[in-house]
Amino acid sequence: TTSLMPPTALPWTIDSTSGAVRWGPLEMPDANDLVINHRYAFVTRGYEGLVAAYDVHSGALVWSRTLSGAGQIMASDSALLVRSGGNFEVLDPSSGNTLRTIEAGGYDTLLADGRLFVAVNDTLNAYDISTGATLWSATLPDYVSLIIANSDYVVTRYSTYNPNINAYESYITAFAAAAGN
Repeated sequence: TTSLMPPTALPWTIDSTSGAVRWGPLEMPDANDLVINHRYAFVTRGYEGLVAAYDVHSGALVWSRTLSGAGQIMASDSALLVRSGGNFEVLDPSSGNTLRTIEAGGYDTLLADGRLFVAVNDTLNAYDISTGATLWSATLPDYVSLIIANSDYVVTRYSTYNPNINAYESYITAFAAAAGN
């Protein structure tokens, strides 16, 4: 199953094998973000702070709620993370209830294998989404951006200015996802 956000911002779900429309469009104009897991399609309307979950098989609304400043969303099978202000609200994907709040500034983020990775300036932080605890933190020589993460590694890129060649040099660094080394 593939979920699409056409230019009108009304989500549809298309069967990836047959190409047939499974359901849609959802009547949610001005939707900002859409992510899916195996059971739900999650949609936000940031200016209203609305977050909603739809059953991926039927398109039925499962729950909706308002979060102040709801922005970026990321989903796994066990949690929905919603940026709300400078934090992440960790929601139960089946009910929308808040499980915990992770205080994590920064806007370059990845979610992989139960870990939230957040880049803030020259620092990379890893959080356990099941507890909200900080797992580890690493400081790089300059502003860091995230490339990709999985259960084993998180890969970052950073650039530093080299005055000898009057140019920036870019570096790719991989960290062990569990330990940060």
